Amino acid sequence: MNEWVRDARSGQDRARWAAIEADIDTARIGTIHSLCAEILRAHPVEAAVDPGFEVLEEGLAAAWKSQAVEDALTWASGEADLVPVLRAFTPMQLRAGLAKLIGFRLESAEAFEGVDLVARWDGALNARVREFTEGSEVVGAVRRLEDLETEGRLEADAGPKLNEQVQQLLGEWHAMAEALAHSSPIEAVLRLAGIREECLNLTVGKKAGQAKPLVRLIRDFYEAQVERWLGRVKDAQALEQAEESLRALVPGLRALFAKAAEFYARAREQKHALDFDDLEDGAARLLDRDEVRRRWRDEIRAVLVDEFQDTNARQRRIVEALSGSRDEEHGGLFVVGDAKQSIYRFRGADVTVFVDVEQAAAKAGGEVLHFAETFRAHAGLVDVLNGLLAPAMNSAFPRRPYQVPYERLEARRAEPRDETCPPFVEMLIAEGGNAEASRQAGAAALAHRLGELARAGVPWDDMVLLFRASTSFPDFERALEDAGIPFVTVAGRGFYDRPEIRDLLNLLRAVANPWDDLAMAGLLRSPAFGLSDAALYRLRRPSAEGEPMSFRHALRGDLSALGETDQPRAERARDALKRLEPKANRISVAELLKDLLDSSGLGAALRAAPSGERLQRNVDKLLQDAHASGIARVEDFLEYIETLKSAGAREGEAPSEAQGAVRLMTVHKAKGLEFPVVVLADASRQAPTDYARIMLSRELGVVARPGRRTDEGPVSYRLAKAMDREEEQAEEQRLLYVGATRAQERLIVIGFRGGQRGSSWFSQIMEALPEESVSEAGAATGPVLRLPDTGGLIALRTVRDLPAPARLPAFVRPLAREEAALKPLYQIVPEVEFEISDDKLPFLEAARKRRQDIFAAHARESARLVGNLVHMAIRRGFVQGDVRLRAMLGAAVREAGVLDEAEAGEHIAHVTRLLERLDDDPVWGAFERARRYHEVPFSVPKGEGVSSGYIDILVEDGPRAWQVVDFKTTRIATEAELERLLQTDFLPQLARYREAVERQLGGTVQTRVCLLDYMGRLEWRRGP
Repeated sequence: MNEWVRDARSGQDRARWAAIEADIDTARIGTIHSLCAEILRAHPVEAAVDPGFEVLEEGLAAAWKSQAVEDALTWASGEADLVPVLRAFTPMQLRAGLAKLIGFRLESAEAFEGVDLVARWDGALNARVREFTEGSEVVGAVRRLEDLETEGRLEADAGPKLNEQVQQLLGEWHAMAEALAHSSPIEAVLRLAGIREECLNLTVGKKAGQAKPLVRLIRDFYEAQVERWLGRVKDAQALEQAEESLRALVPGLRALFAKAAEFYARAREQKHALDFDDLEDGAARLLDRDEVRRRWRDEIRAVLVDEFQDTNARQRRIVEALSGSRDEEHGGLFVVGDAKQSIYRFRGADVTVFVDVEQAAAKAGGEVLHFAETFRAHAGLVDVLNGLLAPAMNSAFPRRPYQVPYERLEARRAEPRDETCPPFVEMLIAEGGNAEASRQAGAAALAHRLGELARAGVPWDDMVLLFRASTSFPDFERALEDAGIPFVTVAGRGFYDRPEIRDLLNLLRAVANPWDDLAMAGLLRSPAFGLSDAALYRLRRPSAEGEPMSFRHALRGDLSALGETDQPRAERARDALKRLEPKANRISVAELLKDLLDSSGLGAALRAAPSGERLQRNVDKLLQDAHASGIARVEDFLEYIETLKSAGAREGEAPSEAQGAVRLMTVHKAKGLEFPVVVLADASRQAPTDYARIMLSRELGVVARPGRRTDEGPVSYRLAKAMDREEEQAEEQRLLYVGATRAQERLIVIGFRGGQRGSSWFSQIMEALPEESVSEAGAATGPVLRLPDTGGLIALRTVRDLPAPARLPAFVRPLAREEAALKPLYQIVPEVEFEISDDKLPFLEAARKRRQDIFAAHARESARLVGNLVHMAIRRGFVQGDVRLRAMLGAAVREAGVLDEAEAGEHIAHVTRLLERLDDDPVWGAFERARRYHEVPFSVPKGEGVSSGYIDILVEDGPRAWQVVDFKTTRIATEAELERLLQTDFLPQLARYREAVERQLGGTVQTRVCLLDYMGRLEWRRGP
């Protein structure tokens, strides 16, 4: 602006620009939500809000929504009208689906309350069928077949069998057209599916005739346009019944959602709080009033919106109401954005809003400017990006409004920086024995390559690793650490799972309840006090013959048995607890945390750690969160944190600057930034699959897949699922564009070939590379490929990893960085080569036996961990497709000490398979709908002693009628093995449970054992 004032050609122009510069200071500059809040506070009566309302923090909103879902499900259990809904879905499925709907509550409410939901489904189905049947190529093929029949040449041209097929095809085609004309899309879909199954067989007919190629064309278009969403239909009657069942559930689903929304509204009203949806909806409704709209238009002459590609329909409505862009006498709307950078669909952003506004502006005579020029990357890099991204983003057929085409970029800068030499794009292709080995090999190769760049003069903080999701960070963090490369992780999620935060929360838990031995063990073993494992054992078992003692009692007793290092640490822990225990629940959590940090010395220990500055920032952030929550009771604060984690609230680490370090971040975090060297790390990662049985579709509204069937669900659900998948894939392409275009000088892409399924960034890029263009006489980075369209150069480097070594059990692996300062309990002896003589054989046999014992113990620990995870998931009510399930399992596996990513993944996959079997089981579905109690403790006299334990699930089956359910995750391979376990273990255990329930509760008791892994399936057996 100063330059424009200075360079103005006349005094009049100079005065005009100076006046504009002065006016800028009076402009409202802020977020859409701050503007909405201002509008609401200016009209509290019309909006029916307290002018002093608070804006609800996103994490707290997620927690309240989660509680509203639980309250709604509890309410539904007593409503007779909702029995069909409760029977059609398991509680876990309902919980996950309802959480999705309440997460987008305004859109869900509009779907239920607006246009008839069933009519909306029919309209979408009708449009998709017509898209196929009215396509010019298909219409032309059908007409030519009709001509052959009319002219009497069909049988001679096609042969007798294909002639029969075509006759049937034409008859069904006309019947389908009649169904569409009479608004019967389900009948039309079923007839269309019948045509595919019965009339498009290409194994018959004359090859030289005209009919067979026409039938092939129709089938090809069917597979490309219809089968992608409908799938193959083998049982038309079952599909029709599934659709009818879904449509009958709409009133119940509507009532259940309305009740959850009501509970959430009550929570906000009690706190006089509005969430972001309230702000947008309230402002939009106010601006629908003529007097309010005129008042704000008189104040605002123009509206400028940045990043408009990340808006939604409500925000567009607000902007247009303020700018008057729909009125002839107004039009002060200026928006800036790039549809190719719309990557916030998970937050409700809708790229079609941007596309529609662009088209509307052009149609109304407004000015639409397309800027293809980039000031970021140099010409050599841009040439390659154009050659790679155009095929990936322009391949959709037919194109949907949310599929944004690629527009070629033009570089403003011709030359790269002095130290940057071609090729400017490098592909690191890992080929390990499996996906995990390939990922680790690629990470190690990348660390080596970054070292080469650093030695060539590229500073560390010029380099950034971009990821699709933060869960891919660990392999690359380890590789950088092993290579001695400084790095900073800018996480987008996982704050509460950071080791320093887990330690602090555990300390808080122990102070609030010192009888919690697990929390106390964590407190004593944490960096705050640092007791050894041996000291914990001596505290827990002061004598070999005696019973275990609680840590609280042990700390208050004689500590002289501990070593000279551990004793003062234990005394310091005892004194700290003695001082802090009385304060718990009497002062705020924020104050207690601050006192705990000072008393325990944890703050000083963290500051002294190698990454102390980062750890301290995260601790300070937790203190700020505790202060902002205003919670006084420790139990309430810990429950609040758990709810945030379960609800999937996004909470990043405390921000930091790179300061001479490589950065790791998600593409979402990098949006709007630029870096000289960009690495698309783990580019083979697939987009997550959503298994939700209840979902919200932009075009169809609320749809669901009821029942426990294993097919793909009703017709409406299939279409909504396919459309959601298309939108997700379109955003994946835009994420690739955003990530790749952050690069200023060089782009490096890492992926692997083996085991890939579906579409990933890596597969899309590889498909754009013509194999015949590879030249082996390449640069030092490997073979070079020249793109035919743009002439851009790409270096290929294949990283062939050695076979992955057999993994040791988690408990004998090297310690993680946070634990590295602790003294190991024993030393791992490295392998050495030696000759075997006869006198060594007994020694080797004994060593082999010890090794077998170690791995057997590891197998027992793994089985116990799987069992604990399954019980935890059942107790918390998680379902397949619930995004919280994998997060919970991942956190639990890490807390159990399984640090290896591959082994953790195996545990999580095993647990997921077991839960999937349970989720689809009708017997369990009946138990889920009954009143049940989890992990029920019991204690009954037995002889001279006491028999005690926990019952997995106790189901109230009626007045004084009980069902005991015991889950077994043991892998059982044969019937004989099962019979042995039943007699020696399972049935005696059920007998104990039955006796305990009869003695303590009375009534009739039935017992069952649920075998989750019997010969690869679920099996129920009745007990005594």
